[in-house]
Amino acid sequence: MTRIQNLQELATNAAMKSQCRFMVGAMIVKGNTVYATGYNNTRTRFLGMRDCSQHAEMAAATKFINSVVRRNPKKYCFVWDPA
Repeated sequence: MTRIQNLQELATNAAMKSQCRFMVGAMIVKGNTVYATGYNNTRTRFLGMRDCSQHAEMAAATKFINSVVRRNPKKYCFVWDPA
């Protein structure tokens, strides 16, 4: 199996975990490393608002932030300059 086929299979497996009518999977990948996978979820809360569903890419981004960025805060330093 090629690298692309392996990544497609991982995204399909992530999508199959969804309980929504339209199953969608997403991944965050750099090179050969898969950092996070996600799928669309039902009934979530984000930024204090209740939403009917969380998109797959947002679930993958949330998982990436919680598992990678927060463990390496010096490597992923975001500076906001209002000036």
